Amino acid sequence: MHTLNLIFLAVQYCAVNRSGDKIFVTNSSSELLSLSRDGTILSIFTDRQLQSPTAVHVTGKGQVLVCGRNTIMQVDSEGKKKITALAMPNVNNPLSMCSLGKCVIVGSNKILELNIE
Repeated sequence: MHTLNLIFLAVQYCAVNRSGDKIFVTNSSSELLSLSRDGTILSIFTDRQLQSPTAVHVTGKGQVLVCGRNTIMQVDSEGKKKITALAMPNVNNPLSMCSLGKCVIVGSNKILELNIE
């Protein structure tokens, strides 16, 4: 396993799961990294649909959501594989996300409300 001091130059955004044992980080290399609390890299996720990842968020149910240039992607709770991707052609570079129950609010040049299950 790699350790935190060996990985990336530019952390974009980060989120922590509810139990606090995993940290999810987006970086300038279009990657989503899953880290343990001590900084060990657990996984590095890349996908051609995930361009210039910005905001990352873990919902109350443990769903990992990451925003790309015009995409919101759901990744498994381990940060290893894509579950689904939602193309958002009218939303430019989403920069923030938060969730309230089944609703996710995405902030960009517009405010977008998504219902999740």
